[in-house]
Amino acid sequence: MDAFLLPFALRRCAAYSEGGKFLKQIQGLFLLLIGTVAAIRDLRYRRIPNSLLKTGLLGSLAGTVLSGSGSTCFGGPSWKLLLSFLAGAAEPLLLLFILYYFHMIGAGDIKLYCVFGSYLGPVLIFQCIIISILIGGIFSVFQLFRKKNLIKRFRYLSAWVREYMRTGKRKAYITDSFEEGTFSFSIPIVLAYALCLVTAGCR
Repeated sequence: MDAFLLPFALRRCAAYSEGGKFLKQIQGLFLLLIGTVAAIRDLRYRRIPNSLLKTGLLGSLAGTVLSGSGSTCFGGPSWKLLLSFLAGAAEPLLLLFILYYFHMIGAGDIKLYCVFGSYLGPVLIFQCIIISILIGGIFSVFQLFRKKNLIKRFRYLSAWVREYMRTGKRKAYITDSFEEGTFSFSIPIVLAYALCLVTAGCR
């Protein structure tokens, strides 16, 4: 009887595994849509709505639980996937806090990283952060040459560093009075996430 049931059990597990993989792919594409909308809002209004990010995070959690249930061949969610969800969502907070502390990156950008990290996991979200910084660097150089304020920006950076070293007081790096050469960093974040999806095969 056991030998008779074994092929059926293996087919059932394979079906659950394929179903879980499909759900993960849908989850990844859903978050890409959320990120695209977030970038458009950021570009237009200089702000990413918290409601949009919450929707992305809850959708990611739902996808993780559902795909985890399929991958185990039993009724419960995969603890490995849930741990990856938590670690990936928390990692950007730990890595980028110092940049947020000096107002070099917005809270909305970090939250967007967290949403993507909940899907990518701790390893891929680290890669996503590095790639987005590289893309952002390219954007910055293009902006500086286009607006011809490269020297002005370096003088501003030098003065900002000297003031912090002299006083030890925190001062926002990017202020309303000096936003020349800046851009919506959510765009490099979304581009980096899309690249991670492609290279990872949507997991």
